Amino acid sequence: MKKILYGLIYCMLHTTLTLANAEKIIYIVPAIDTPTNGGLFAPKEFNDSRRRFIALKEVAQRKGYTLQATKDISDKKNVVAVVVFTTMHINQKLLQNLQQYPKRKRILFLSESPLLQGWAHDSSITKHWGKVFTVLDNFVDNKKFFKYYYPQSSLQMIGDIPPFEQKKFCTLIAGNKDFCSKNKDGLYVQRRKTIKFFEDLHTNEFDLYGIGWNKKKNPSYQGAIKNKTETLKHYKFCICYENIKNTYGYISEKIFDCLIAGCIPIYWGAANVTSYIPKNCFIDRRAFNSLSDLYRFLKKMNEDTYNQYLVNIRKFLNSEKVNKFSINHFTKTFLNAVEKP
Repeated sequence: MKKILYGLIYCMLHTTLTLANAEKIIYIVPAIDTPTNGGLFAPKEFNDSRRRFIALKEVAQRKGYTLQATKDISDKKNVVAVVVFTTMHINQKLLQNLQQYPKRKRILFLSESPLLQGWAHDSSITKHWGKVFTVLDNFVDNKKFFKYYYPQSSLQMIGDIPPFEQKKFCTLIAGNKDFCSKNKDGLYVQRRKTIKFFEDLHTNEFDLYGIGWNKKKNPSYQGAIKNKTETLKHYKFCICYENIKNTYGYISEKIFDCLIAGCIPIYWGAANVTSYIPKNCFIDRRAFNSLSDLYRFLKKMNEDTYNQYLVNIRKFLNSEKVNKFSINHFTKTFLNAVEKP
């Protein structure tokens, strides 16, 4: 009888220790164009978009979690959560495989504009997840839909900004894309109109950068860039249009890229942008009836006024308000989503 009792106690202790020592795995399904091997978390494969995942892995490990990137979530073990990040595509196989996990363990992060990802907010998609984190304010109910602030790789203005008189006039950095050009709120067409406006001035005050452009069609084109910050810091102004206007809460990296480089953004995008970024930190394209009006305003700006914008930007970047866009805030959001039912 004692042997049987001791055997039961041993089995119970062994089971308890096994459960205690079991890995707590969080599976991450990254965006369609993101590697799922060690590159997602490996510093040697580092780029700005992956900085958040490298930081996340470090924080998660300190809390006892193992993060694994995968695009195949079938038959996974020791699952604490399955977290899907998507920019463009969710396939049917992924939706089917999700069903094997309790809904409370399924989490979706949506970071794209409704121009490219409006379909992802449809109930036919979101019903598959227990929690959905979205950049779009109008979906947030703090029950199923929660606010997601897209994390920026840096929120500190660089120190080696050229003085006003040494800066070039204006630039635009964007790939030559034309998604959903017929959408009434899409801004791809407006980017092209702005490029043409500056090129038609024949003043050589404007430089275009990005992939896919043609020097013959766009004489302002200067090629692709390796470092956006290093390029932007040499310009007074940057045409900073989101992919779409009249959204609420969709604020991408575009405006922050300008702010940290000490380049004043000419912004057009989120209707409520001033709820997140003070209006004295950027030039609101909506305030001008035409590109000609905008151009005259820019040309009249003196050094003192320009430098005051930079003072305002530094103040904002050093404030608590900007912390919502930090990687630290992202890691807290992620772990809270995983740990809280």
